[in-house]
Amino acid sequence: MILDREVVAAAVRALDLEALGQRRWFAAKGEPVTSARLAHAFGLTATHALALVDLRVGAREGRTERYALAVVADADVPEGAREADETDGVWRALAAAIAEARTIPALPREGGPAVESGSAGSAAVDAALVCRPATGFAALWDTPRPWWPRPPSVRWAATSPTHRLCLGTACCSRAIAGSSLG
Repeated sequence: MILDREVVAAAVRALDLEALGQRRWFAAKGEPVTSARLAHAFGLTATHALALVDLRVGAREGRTERYALAVVADADVPEGAREADETDGVWRALAAAIAEARTIPALPREGGPAVESGSAGSAAVDAALVCRPATGFAALWDTPRPWWPRPPSVRWAATSPTHRLCLGTACCSRAIAGSSLG
């Protein structure tokens, strides 16, 4: 199965909201999560995606908090995809995108392919994931790890993005929403 926005959105709707509120990384400890909505999804491979999810937090009116979640295609669940765990390879796919300094358009709201094809197709792109390796990423990527194979001939560059998604302290990426990509 190839991930598209609708499949990722279905996986987000199927999230266990109570369990999300108990995660170590969840900032609003003790407050209920009342809903989850997909804001943007970025296809890292045909079966791996990074989802930016808006969680509605708090009783009554509440507030919205945005989190990044890894999603993987899974034919064994009704939605066709689920939140990925650390063994599914989504974070490795994100690290590869960072190492390759890729810019990944958001999956279009009308559906469409999960992997960038060089053009956004006929649907308007409303966000992009701009991946650039930060200082120190080359050393992290070059360190032999059996679970993290390094692709051949990767070029390195440093950057100072304003919005960062970090894996450890060495690699960063940013999501730019609502801006021109041209």
